Amino acid sequence: MKNWTEKEIRFLEDNYHILSPENIALKLNRTIDSIYNKSKRLGIQRTNNNWTEIEIQYVLDNLNILTKRQISKNINKDVSTINRFLLKFFPHLYSSKDILGINKNEN
Repeated sequence: MKNWTEKEIRFLEDNYHILSPENIALKLNRTIDSIYNKSKRLGIQRTNNNWTEIEIQYVLDNLNILTKRQISKNINKDVSTINRFLLKFFPHLYSSKDILGINKNEN
């Protein structure tokens, strides 16, 4: 059994709610069971079950290009759903002021 490095653990913690366990296993050169077991031991849960990886990537790729309203139309999700997703999973990137449009003139 291969020991986990701090870098691998950080990657797992940062990406478990975004990427599928299969993709994480590929990126870390580990088995899917290893990913499930480590995430369970760390108490990490997948909570984005209403979001596909394609939708998540689309939002992240287009957030600085399109308005959230345009993004929401393209992926068929409410702007409020996108805002909640950003606040929950990327609080280090987006503050509630950003989401509410206080820092920028958008939406």
